[in-house]
Amino acid sequence: MKKNFIAMTNFSNGEDPAIYEAILDTARNVEGVSLVSYEPEAGFNRTVVNMVGEAEALEGMLINMTRKTMELVDMEHQKGSHPRIGAMDTISIYPTQDSSVEDVHAYIKALGKTLFDELGLPIYFSGASASSEARKDHTLLRKGGYEGLRDLLLEIKDDPSKAEEYAVRKPEYSTDGLLHKTAGGTMLFAVEEVPSHHNVFLSTEDVSIAKKIAKTIRASSGGLAQVTAIGMKFAERKEAVVSFNVKDTRKTGINIPFEMIKREAEKHGVSVVGSEVVGIVRLAPLIESVMDTLQLENFDLSHIIDMHLM
Repeated sequence: MKKNFIAMTNFSNGEDPAIYEAILDTARNVEGVSLVSYEPEAGFNRTVVNMVGEAEALEGMLINMTRKTMELVDMEHQKGSHPRIGAMDTISIYPTQDSSVEDVHAYIKALGKTLFDELGLPIYFSGASASSEARKDHTLLRKGGYEGLRDLLLEIKDDPSKAEEYAVRKPEYSTDGLLHKTAGGTMLFAVEEVPSHHNVFLSTEDVSIAKKIAKTIRASSGGLAQVTAIGMKFAERKEAVVSFNVKDTRKTGINIPFEMIKREAEKHGVSVVGSEVVGIVRLAPLIESVMDTLQLENFDLSHIIDMHLM
């Protein structure tokens, strides 16, 4: 039986429609692959793309998308407010109902090797796909962004006293142990559960408040387990933004960081004026958030008529 996977890519252009539309064209009208959603983000200068497809067709499409991204995005000139290390910054693969976590692990490893062999693209494996404990945290791999990582690798590659640091920060696959001169590197993740990504808009333009709130809620600063968060500003909106991810909504509901952001905002004399889902989200965590908010008892999916009609 053919296996299907969910893929989420994040490439480093979201401000030039001529570029990101040309890259997205590689995912359109591909037999065996559905382009589910995409989010060009001008302030971040990145586009997040969500797809689902049969394994072989999805792999071919991801290779073509990465090739086109390498052609059109030059990291020596790319600028954006979101941390990134490459033109095709990340590729995450998730299981569907007919595939397992083990299937995803094997798939992502093979995909990374193919991207390197065919395109000469430096590859990192992170998250659940990491080859060491230190590499599981992609924020460490991204530290310093493209420019910082590029310069660091050049500086420490041949320094024996920096061998341990280099072992953590170097690409898994690379022709010279460094980043590609224009495409940087790509991080690949095998992920057990689809993360939930949200932007929460505050009634202030003060980004420092958003950053303080983000620091309070994220796991790395002692906040909520499964949550990463940053405070920032989008060029197209006046409000400051707390952008957060819940890595596994089975362990931390998406309403929990949202409610925490509201409480922290009040401490700074501001309020939440709106929020949005970025990309895709599973139905279950949305329903569970409603259940928590309404304090529903003895409720399950069978109570939802739409579930019977699907």
